Amino acid sequence: MTNLPSINSFFIPLFIPILILLLIFSSITLFLTGSYQFALSALTGCLFSYIGFHHLIETQKLILTKQKKSLVFIRFLARFVIYATGIILAIKYPHHLHIWTIMIFLFTFQVSYIMMEFIKNFRGYKKRLNDE
Repeated sequence: MTNLPSINSFFIPLFIPILILLLIFSSITLFLTGSYQFALSALTGCLFSYIGFHHLIETQKLILTKQKKSLVFIRFLARFVIYATGIILAIKYPHHLHIWTIMIFLFTFQVSYIMMEFIKNFRGYKKRLNDE
């Protein structure tokens, strides 16, 4: 059985770019609109994105280390509920939260992780090309 990296190794490289993106977006929208609705919606989307991505990483870690494949569907439904909670909050409180902003920011951690892995793999590919 191989040792898997700590779950924090997935999140630490993602936090700073996402926090910078959130701060820039919140500052611009607060300055232009004078309303906190977009900033609060972006924060809500990022929060549920973090919770859902953390849950995804934990599920994959369980599958790989303990071979618990029976929990996959249940944990998938739980992750679906996590993402749906952010959208339901936007529907319930439309004067405080903007649904489209929440939906865009719900995938910040996933997109950031994909971009980080793409850049890392592309650098490795370029290095292999230069070595040949």
